[in-house]
Amino acid sequence: MQENQPNSSDPAAPVDPGETPPHKPLAPQPIVARGGSYYRNTRYIMAALTVVMGFWFGYDGFVRWPAENKKIAELQAELPNLDATNPAQAAEVRTALKDHSPHSDTDVLLQRVLAFSLPPLGILLLIWALYNSRGEYRLADDTLHIPGHPPVPLTSVRELDESVWDRKGIARVSYTLADARAGTAKLDDFVYDRTPTDQIFDQIKSHLLPPAPIVANADPEGAPVSPDTSA
Repeated sequence: MQENQPNSSDPAAPVDPGETPPHKPLAPQPIVARGGSYYRNTRYIMAALTVVMGFWFGYDGFVRWPAENKKIAELQAELPNLDATNPAQAAEVRTALKDHSPHSDTDVLLQRVLAFSLPPLGILLLIWALYNSRGEYRLADDTLHIPGHPPVPLTSVRELDESVWDRKGIARVSYTLADARAGTAKLDDFVYDRTPTDQIFDQIKSHLLPPAPIVANADPEGAPVSPDTSA
């Protein structure tokens, strides 16, 4: 009875510890990663909410709360006359005033400060989000293009820092160009489209890996053949 041989393509098949793992299949170039839709859309919403909240606080601080304070002050001023002329109405006014205390000057001032600070903050947030996701990552003809950096041939890449890649999707690419210019570019698969960014990362990592060893004198089954020492 013939024993079943492990299939080398089966993930559960045992792997020889000394065997070099095969290189991951790479996506064809060019690879283009543009600003991520989720990243930008969430920043648009956050910026819009910040601006709207600023106008909301401005309405409270400049219109609604001063009007409420004025109305409360007028009712409090009328109470002595109402006590003398209409005690029942005076009692109603006192009951209403218990549920509507005046807003302090500090509270009104805080609303006004927020009204002036939140809209510019929302606009700055929008500008930063657009700037942070500007342009595109592009890998074409083994040359990496990242906004804010010169074109970087893969042969100029010196190091790929992937210490937080698995947790945050961020990698840093250190390079030194032929003209001695050096720098470190960032790949972020949250800010830019994830799939093409990950493909670019794989290309860079594959370029930095040592080539797979070539085994000479292999038999048709792929097993090395021991040299003939009988001579």
